[in-house]
Amino acid sequence: MESTRRDHLLTLLFLLLTLALFFVNITQRESRLSPKREPRFSRNRAAYIQK
Repeated sequence: MESTRRDHLLTLLFLLLTLALFFVNITQRESRLSPKREPRFSRNRAAYIQK
């Protein structure tokens, strides 16, 4: 019984690690895209203000 419990715990830990890595990947992608989007919007706003 102990060995099966250890296996279940290991699988749960592995799944949690994969989910954490996936979540970190998504957050990093969003943080990478947001600074690129911000200057575009600011430039567009400046262009609209100039018009």
